[in-house]
Amino acid sequence: MSVSIQRRPRYNETFKRHVVAEYEQGATVTELMRRYNIRGHGTIKRWVERYGKKPYRIQTAFIRTPEDLDHVRQLQQRLQTLEHLVAELTLENR
Repeated sequence: MSVSIQRRPRYNETFKRHVVAEYEQGATVTELMRRYNIRGHGTIKRWVERYGKKPYRIQTAFIRTPEDLDHVRQLQQRLQTLEHLVAELTLENR
């Protein structure tokens, strides 16, 4: 009987820094795991903590009630209003 031992892949520092850079530019952990066939969920988090310039993002949001949904809509509307005001102020300053 043959026993198969799975070895953990080893990644060089250049590769890790490349993945972290993509993460910091907005890619999600799931996207990067799929793109580069990275198996462990904590792998990219460890790389971000070690090589990153920005902190690891927590990407979980739970909407459980109609009130939560209303709150999210209000926040989205507020964000849109603030973005519009920033655009106007930028134009005024120019």
